[in-house]
Amino acid sequence: MIRIAEYKKGDVFLINAREEMRMTKEMLEMIDFADDYGVFHSFMVGNDVVAAIGGTLLWSGNMSVWSVIGDSALKYPKSLFSLTKKTLELYSVALKLNRMEMSVRKDFHIAYDWALRLGFMPEGLMKNYLPGGQDAYMFARYFK
Repeated sequence: MIRIAEYKKGDVFLINAREEMRMTKEMLEMIDFADDYGVFHSFMVGNDVVAAIGGTLLWSGNMSVWSVIGDSALKYPKSLFSLTKKTLELYSVALKLNRMEMSVRKDFHIAYDWALRLGFMPEGLMKNYLPGGQDAYMFARYFK
């Protein structure tokens, strides 16, 4: 069963999870930024991080969210989906959001379907948006 834990900068469990979750330098920079300017939670099985979710409040009412999912999290698809959805709902209520947005790499079809299942709607394709010049779809959820 997956449980959620609040991340605190320098936590050993996240540092140990970098290889399992195949975190790139850009992902680690995003996590450090989110820790300084947003919210960030780890999804745990025992003492192991299997996924991470977080977001940055862009301005009042608007948040950009992201997630990193390790291979071992895929053993718990229902728990992973349920916790992700609940966490996003908590962010929307606690931060009084009007809009929540996320970007999905154009060629990452599983993430595209995941965003739709979480209630996000595609808004368009952003050219050369991601590190390395990859294209990404912008998705958004609206709360008012």
